[in-house]
Amino acid sequence: MNYFFIFGNHPDLSFLELTAKLRSEQYVFSLVSYIRNICILCVDKELSPLVFHSLGGIIKYGVCIEKQFNTSTFPQDIADYLKLFLQEDTRLTFGLSSYAKNISVHRLGIEVKKALKQPQYSIRFV
Repeated sequence: MNYFFIFGNHPDLSFLELTAKLRSEQYVFSLVSYIRNICILCVDKELSPLVFHSLGGIIKYGVCIEKQFNTSTFPQDIADYLKLFLQEDTRLTFGLSSYAKNISVHRLGIEVKKALKQPQYSIRFV
């Protein structure tokens, strides 16, 4: 499973801290990509969120979605993916980030929320 990591002001130190922590927690991983402050690691098993409580150099992390999205259907594609996590009588809170300059995250988030809107679900875009 591939995970992305966004590092803060000292990305090299953050990378070393992350890999040392993963080794100490007995994870097997390999480096997929590391450019500036963004790192992608392939990890042998699902990462526990508790791993990151003691790390200070990671701004964001998450699972890489192994899918190619079509820009014309991008909001619906994201909505279809998020539907996997919808449960009746619970609230789904989601956020989007983009490190590309040509994407309006706010507009995209509103479009995704509209695509998910159904009476039995509570959806929140942050």
